[in-house]
Amino acid sequence: MGLRVNGVSFSVELCRGMSREEFIKKHSGHFEGMNDEDRNKVLSDTYDKISPPSKKSVKKISDNVSADE
Repeated sequence: MGLRVNGVSFSVELCRGMSREEFIKKHSGHFEGMNDEDRNKVLSDTYDKISPPSKKSVKKISDNVSADE
């Protein structure tokens, strides 16, 4: 199974075994017409589509909110 983003194909099976940093480093040669910030954003978003964060690693917003009185 694969995922195509802006004409670049990614192997979901291979990419799921990588950390976010490994994924971005390995694919940094793609999207040559973009600056580094935009390229990293596209790759980070692509990584999230391929390997979404687990529910356990995502804190509820209400856990981090305090009321000022």
